[in-house]
Amino acid sequence: MFEPSRKPADPLEGLNPPRQDEHLDRPESPHVPRPQTVFTVRHATPEDAQECYALEEAFCITHGHSEDMGFFLPGTSLEQYQTFQRDAHAEFLVIREGEELCGYLIVLHPSNPHVQRLQTECFDKITFDSPEAKELFLDSRLCLPGKIAVTLDRRKQGIAGLLIEAFFEEHPQWGAFTTTLLEPKFNRASANLCARLGFQRIGTFDHGERPGIGQCISQLVYLEPGSLPLASRASLRHLKPRDERQPE
Repeated sequence: MFEPSRKPADPLEGLNPPRQDEHLDRPESPHVPRPQTVFTVRHATPEDAQECYALEEAFCITHGHSEDMGFFLPGTSLEQYQTFQRDAHAEFLVIREGEELCGYLIVLHPSNPHVQRLQTECFDKITFDSPEAKELFLDSRLCLPGKIAVTLDRRKQGIAGLLIEAFFEEHPQWGAFTTTLLEPKFNRASANLCARLGFQRIGTFDHGERPGIGQCISQLVYLEPGSLPLASRASLRHLKPRDERQPE
């Protein structure tokens, strides 16, 4: 997915080259390992919900619907963020390095009414690639990763993958389905993430006409329950205990 960046030329290369015996004049310095970046993933608090909403608002105003949007899905209100944070049938995770917010993930559980409605009432919007694909979609163990966001300066650092892995560490028995936008603008970042995690395409989903965007069509992708390989990551701390929340 990523192309390695070319190493820039050293502007001092060739100037004042050291003497062959210069290293004898200096004591040998011990090797100091680089400190490892440690990310903390935890369940969102009400304060986190407010910060995530403010982050999306600022980012969407700056970047609009350009490809730099990455995983940001504009249009979610502050009240919806707060509802996700309280909902017992949803998971709202944030990832931080120290106090810095790096990204967040919102997943609807298989028991969420919205997930069940999609699996029973939206067949007029779905074109399945095969009869077998429809059977996969009807699995009652599927959750819906509905929103994932990574701050612009943290992209291409594996943040989104860490969030997904943290979620499935808590729910290894579940699979998932979600959509990635094809038209009017291909969401390459989301499609690449799904491909890396092992999602497979099972059809397309017609979202209809969206104000200010136009006709929206996504590919429908599926992750088999229990299939996500969970890497052992020393840089990822365990989830903190879940806050008390009430069903909506």
